Amino acid sequence: MRQFSGHVATALMRAISNLAQADALDREKPILIVESIESTDWASVTFVGEIHIFQLRITGVAASVADIFQRLVTQLPDAEIAMSGYFVAEIAVVADDEASGSDADVEPVPALAHGTSSQPVMIRALVIKD
Repeated sequence: MRQFSGHVATALMRAISNLAQADALDREKPILIVESIESTDWASVTFVGEIHIFQLRITGVAASVADIFQRLVTQLPDAEIAMSGYFVAEIAVVADDEASGSDADVEPVPALAHGTSSQPVMIRALVIKD
């Protein structure tokens, strides 16, 4: 995999952030921390594209973190993500165990001290050139 910072990854990250409604400037809302963004070229017999993997972390008040995490899991796969010259063929929140081949469900991390929580999130997106 290679590090990726192009317009496709930026458009995907913007859509994820908008759906999460996290805000680093609002202490009442959790923050969305980008730990890494990686990209791999992808091709089939008829299509060419890229796979993007986002390693994120949601940190903040436990209830709000859980709400954002659940919103990403349930709404991200159906979200309309507009970008020039590409379309999102598939996007999903992936459990760490699922990425390594296990059948475990996606589960939030338990609350930390003072009612705060930190939830790792891995998002995998397949983007195809138009």
